[in-house]
Amino acid sequence: MEHIGSCDGAVGQSISWTPLGGLLRTRILFTNGELTRDLLWVRHTGTDVYWGDPGQRMKGSYHASGAAHLVHENRRADASVLLPLRQIEGMCPLTTLVLRNSPVGMPDEITPPYRGGRADVIMTVDSRSLSEAQTHVGVYLLEPNRWDVLSNLAKPTESPAASYSVPQVLVAMTCSPWLLVLLGHSCLGSGVLTGD
Repeated sequence: MEHIGSCDGAVGQSISWTPLGGLLRTRILFTNGELTRDLLWVRHTGTDVYWGDPGQRMKGSYHASGAAHLVHENRRADASVLLPLRQIEGMCPLTTLVLRNSPVGMPDEITPPYRGGRADVIMTVDSRSLSEAQTHVGVYLLEPNRWDVLSNLAKPTESPAASYSVPQVLVAMTCSPWLLVLLGHSCLGSGVLTGD
């Protein structure tokens, strides 16, 4: 059995998780029960984070130095310089996907059928369990041990700007910063690497 981190704390006390680093490969799939689509991959090397869609229409990177890059349909966007990866505070958005309740009609070149790509973690969104006409899958980096941020995600919020609820959360704590995938009924951030 591989030891991937350490956890300290007693019952009733705050828990602190110390990641030990290493490679983390995550895949996000979408299914209607008959067809499963490969939506997004994320690779966290312990020093850099890479993500993209299997159809290669979009890919991005966030490096230890804070340099960030985005390529969309073979066009490279201007590089951004953000906080160094290990200095991220709170949540930092990487990308957000807006999905309809059924993957039928999604072209194979954009969201190919899942064929068992390599992954350490797989998150499958099942459209049959969604009550909304569309849902959002947000991929974020999260400052380690920010349990307050996770706690706040569980509270539905309404504001003049937007309302949202986050019924499912995937947190990978074996890397730093943590990888956070949110399945919700609205976006918590907009765009890719806005730094907001």
